[in-house]
Amino acid sequence: MIALKFSLTAKPASSRPDCRELREKSAGLSRHTKGEYVMKKLLAMAICLSLTGCAGSPIGNALGNQRYQTTWDIMNTWVGSSEDDLVTSWGLPDSSYTLSDGSKILSYEHVWKKSSIHAQEFGYRSAGDYRNCVQKFLIENGTVTKWDASGTCKKVPDGSKLISKDIPIPRPTLR
Repeated sequence: MIALKFSLTAKPASSRPDCRELREKSAGLSRHTKGEYVMKKLLAMAICLSLTGCAGSPIGNALGNQRYQTTWDIMNTWVGSSEDDLVTSWGLPDSSYTLSDGSKILSYEHVWKKSSIHAQEFGYRSAGDYRNCVQKFLIENGTVTKWDASGTCKKVPDGSKLISKDIPIPRPTLR
């Protein structure tokens, strides 16, 4: 028969580890590195969320190989469309001109407010806060063939969609 021997004497309090020390030792972490571990984990989560969680953010777009449509992208989509489709979508032009060969130039103008942190901060408006955008289409035989946009049009209009970065930004053809 095997005899088991138990010691009923207790270790002095100073030599016994407390529960916290046992947990830290079992996790392989000291008190100092446990805090660092938590901070690193939170930082990694924050970076992941900022990179992928915000669709449309510059970093998210770069990682997703996407960009927003520009004014030029949108105008170029009208090439090949009928004059009627353009006018139905955009409304009556602000001005139009019929050329000697029978083709037409339709011109759309609108004013937009340029975002100005300085103006918003102090609550004033100046003529420099507003931009006049002129967009023109050449209509030949009832079809949009060329287009142009002034340099004061918004580069990325409100409501632009994300498209592949592989699609080159078109250049105006009516210059």
